[in-house]
Amino acid sequence: MQITQPLRRIESVARDIGRLRDDVILENQDRPIAPFEDRWPWENLVAKANFLFDRIMDLDSAIQELVLTDRVGFDRELDAKVGDLVIGWHETCLDVLPHVDRLIQAGHHVVGAGKFRDNLSEARGILTDDREFFAGDHLDRLQDEAIDAHRAGLTEPMSNVGE
Repeated sequence: MQITQPLRRIESVARDIGRLRDDVILENQDRPIAPFEDRWPWENLVAKANFLFDRIMDLDSAIQELVLTDRVGFDRELDAKVGDLVIGWHETCLDVLPHVDRLIQAGHHVVGAGKFRDNLSEARGILTDDREFFAGDHLDRLQDEAIDAHRAGLTEPMSNVGE
C-alpha cells in the first residue's frame, strides 16, 4: 500500500467529520440542554474526532519511520498535507469544544471528552512553533523542576533509558 492511500482515506474522513460538525452544531446550538438524548450527537462527534486524530498521528508516525529508515525520501508536499490535516482537525475541534464544555458544565458526562481535550492539547503543541513552545515561564518552571528532581535523586541516567 502506498502512503497516499491512507492519506486519501484520512482526508475523506476529515471532510465527513467537518460536515457532521456543521450538522450537529446547526441542529443543537439553540436548544436547551435536555437529559441523555442531547449528549449522543456530541459523543458521536467526539468519538469520530478522536478516531481521526489517532489515524493522523499513525500516518505521521508511519511516514517518519519510513523516512528515518531510508525506505522513502522526505517528501515536503506529503509533510505539508499531513500538517494541513492536523490544522483542519484542530480548527474543527475548536468549534466543537464549547458545546462539549456546555454539556459538562450542565452535569453531563461526555464519553471521550478527556481524550478529546488531550488530543487538542497535542495538536496545539504540534502546531506551535518550537521557538514559542520552548520559551517562557512554563519552560523555565519545567527546567527548575527537572533540576530539583535530579538533585533529589529522582532521575535515572540516560544510559538506563530503554532498558
